[in-house]
Amino acid sequence: MHRMPLTALAVLTLLVPAPGLAQQAVQIPARDRVLQGEPQTLFAIGALEGAEWETFSDVAQVAFDARDNLYVLDRGNHRVLVFDAQGKFVRQLGKQGSGPGEFGSPNGIGIEPDGRVIVADIAHRNYTIFGPDGEFERGVGIVRVTNEGGRSSTSVGGRLPDEQIRQNLANMEFAETVPVIFGLRTDPLGRIWVHRTAEKEYGPGRIDLIAADGRYIGTLEDQTMPDAVSRSGRAAYIERDEFDVERVVVKMLPAGWR
Repeated sequence: MHRMPLTALAVLTLLVPAPGLAQQAVQIPARDRVLQGEPQTLFAIGALEGAEWETFSDVAQVAFDARDNLYVLDRGNHRVLVFDAQGKFVRQLGKQGSGPGEFGSPNGIGIEPDGRVIVADIAHRNYTIFGPDGEFERGVGIVRVTNEGGRSSTSVGGRLPDEQIRQNLANMEFAETVPVIFGLRTDPLGRIWVHRTAEKEYGPGRIDLIAADGRYIGTLEDQTMPDAVSRSGRAAYIERDEFDVERVVVKMLPAGWR
């Protein structure tokens, strides 16, 4: 496996929309401008023992809505948990099952501007939509195309056949180089969080912040990439404590990062 030279970071460019242009190249400075400050913890959710909503089993994703309510996709327990801006439990969305509003293996979540919650389900191969009040609205199946004996057919929702799953896995290809960029994230303000690969060994390194207009804000040193960021400047992190108990920690980002 070949490493890509990290000196390429000095000329790393990002492509962002610009008025009157199809793309705008953003030049990252060769020397980092390290941002100061530390995120301040507001609350944490998750416990080894406690109420049912306090114990997680494989948190797959977290998200904020426009009011800073926190949504936790608790994949192992087949549910979405909703907490208000103070960390108080509000409601649960969904449960394990095959009926309306139920999940087989939820693996993704999105919050619409109007407060609707969309949950992707890899087992049911559909999207389940809940209203802002948490009530189930409808399910939308993922269209599946299969080819057997030279004849194609389409269907909506449902689990892929085991043979097709094995074939998809066998056909997966992987790059032979380690990328300079370890990960990317965007937030409701349009900023891009560019997570670099560490210089000495493969893994997470520094984080560059790029504004929606392409302006370089600065670089975070020795910081963890947030799992979700709200419009008001909150960030949620999926963590494990010293006893390996899964929890979600919500922090306020420093003003200089926003």
